[in-house]
Amino acid sequence: MSDSDPSWESRPENGVRALLARAARYRAVSLLLAPPDRSVLADLAALVDALPPAVEEPITRLIETDLADAQGDYHRLLGSSGTLSACATGQAACGPGQKAAVMADAAGFYRAFGYDPAGHLAECPDHASVLFGFAGYLALKEALACHRGDVEAAEVCRDAAVKFHGTHVAPWFDAFLDRLGACAGEGHVGRAVRIVSELTGPGRGGARDSTTLA
Repeated sequence: MSDSDPSWESRPENGVRALLARAARYRAVSLLLAPPDRSVLADLAALVDALPPAVEEPITRLIETDLADAQGDYHRLLGSSGTLSACATGQAACGPGQKAAVMADAAGFYRAFGYDPAGHLAECPDHASVLFGFAGYLALKEALACHRGDVEAAEVCRDAAVKFHGTHVAPWFDAFLDRLGACAGEGHVGRAVRIVSELTGPGRGGARDSTTLA
């Protein structure tokens, strides 16, 4: 059985375990899409044991990449003047009149649940790294509520996760990831994209399968 099997999740201890696994996956996606630095790579290394075995070796190889090369590749593709924007408001589907509302709505979710994006992405509430960081944070809060037997708090987290995904992730992330993968090549970002695709693929409760989210 797996964490996508409803009968498996029906037992409380397994439901908590599935939520913790989801939180780890989303945290990893957040780190993989963040600008690489020593802290990001160290956090990613510390998370490997909590992730599916299929991504252990690719993440290990990614972490071993020369940091300067990784940073240059990220800046070329996703930097302020890069090929693509990793922000929801940087996508073609988001019109100029929508940008402020999108960012304010995302920030409202963060305030409501006490989520404080760290680092230089704190000013970019719609950046993919921040969005997935919050998704992981919600999964962790839901797991803790389930562990305590606080059904109401767990439902609040679950409902927020579904709404947040539908509003801030589902409308753009899959298409963005496909475009990024097509132009990224074999550098740091290209390898990160392949790992993200594995972690958010069908049946894993990620952006590519909204039916199992939260």
